[in-house]
Amino acid sequence: MTGLRVAMILTNHGHFWLFQLLLMPLFGNLFIAGMMLYRLHSGRKNQATWIALLAAGLYSSFGRPDWATITPTIYFCVNAAFIGAVYLATTRLALTNRALVWLGACSYSLYLLHDAVFMIAGHSLLAIAVAIMLAQFSRAYIERPAQLWARGKNA
Repeated sequence: MTGLRVAMILTNHGHFWLFQLLLMPLFGNLFIAGMMLYRLHSGRKNQATWIALLAAGLYSSFGRPDWATITPTIYFCVNAAFIGAVYLATTRLALTNRALVWLGACSYSLYLLHDAVFMIAGHSLLAIAVAIMLAQFSRAYIERPAQLWARGKNA
């Protein structure tokens, strides 16, 4: 209830940007999906959990108004893939699948680079592929050597 009061105060006093920054309501469906995946993983499987997970996923089908260049279909697919990846991460399959381990290893570089690639190349499958390739390059030639150097080993 306190969070709701804070949100109302911030939005009613011209501080909508602060409300967006603190509560990130446009990512609420992913937060809820993550909570429901945790419930499933921890053995608390019930009908309400499955309904909330389904609702969180379906909410993505509406798209996002601030990402007008991404169609709701692409936004839904990306969110569904994300939710699926988070679920897979809770299984042994994720740690034995070489492709997922590789993607996890370069995920920080991908996080850092994806926005710049999307600004330049737009939101397309080609841009995603370019971002992944740049992330792998960054991981191999910048991030990994810097980690080795920081640990006192020769890159």
